Amino acid sequence: MDISLICKVLGTSEVFVLSQIELTKQFMTGRATFLEYYVASYPFTSATLFHVLLMPIVFITGVLTHDVSQVDRLWSILPTATVLHYAIHSYLNGIGSLRLYIYLAIALSWSIRLTYNFARKGGYNGYEDYRWEVLRSKMSDFQFYVFNALFISIAQLIILLCITAPAVIFVDVGNEGLYTGDYVFATLLAACVILEAAADEYMWNYQSAKHRYKETGEVAKGFTEKVLKRGFCTIGIFAYSRHPNFLAEQCTWVVPYLWSSYLTGKLINWTVIGALMYVCLFQGSTSFTEEITSAKYPEYKDYQKTVGRFIPNIGSHWVEVLEEDQGTNAKL
Repeated sequence: MDISLICKVLGTSEVFVLSQIELTKQFMTGRATFLEYYVASYPFTSATLFHVLLMPIVFITGVLTHDVSQVDRLWSILPTATVLHYAIHSYLNGIGSLRLYIYLAIALSWSIRLTYNFARKGGYNGYEDYRWEVLRSKMSDFQFYVFNALFISIAQLIILLCITAPAVIFVDVGNEGLYTGDYVFATLLAACVILEAAADEYMWNYQSAKHRYKETGEVAKGFTEKVLKRGFCTIGIFAYSRHPNFLAEQCTWVVPYLWSSYLTGKLINWTVIGALMYVCLFQGSTSFTEEITSAKYPEYKDYQKTVGRFIPNIGSHWVEVLEEDQGTNAKL
């Protein structure tokens, strides 16, 4: 491990990094109590240790249960728990700030809403994300085993750790008063949570209506038979963005980084890694999701040509037409 490289990335001293390593060793060997370690350690250090200890647990659980959605079940909970950790740590050290508590409150609203959405889809009832099954079918058992270890159980937890890193900047800034920019970024962050909630609710209503139509032939209010037969949602906010919920989700963790940049007065700081990894993750996972969807619904390719993946195309959106009209969509 190149300590000097770590120090350069974090913008800190080698003495500090070595002290954190020594403190962690003392805790792991029983020479320091949990409370002593917790209060004395740098909050990102203790958060990192927790995520590292969690990695073999989710991997072993996934192998034993043949269900690799263990991290999926932590996805809406772990980031907020980490931000809560930063808030508690800063409070115990007498440097808690209203800024950090506001961030925690918004993160908590994101967590509650996303956990509820995941639960009502059966996420905590033995449901494994369908994409893992598709990916499993494309790999040998050994390849998927390695993928489970390196990406699902390790990389994903690293991402969940790093997306909350801007809160460490809030801790470092301390309990100074709020600036105008704090109100702006808090409002933007809350708007992201609201947008994602609205998009997920609309998609839930569509999927519920689609399944009801398949079972009973009933067309729910607000939908048409043609829209439900198509199999994927193209109306409402989804007429302008194919994944407005994914857009809002990415922004939910990019905005805190921009907030931290505002506080430091620097466009780039070490916590950018979390925002970058999250955006890259969604680029890859969305491409894989759309590959599955377009194979299932041929008309999805037309939808892709008309509607932007995340950001709406200027002057173009999906237009539903009557059965007797020519064509399937039009560009405005």
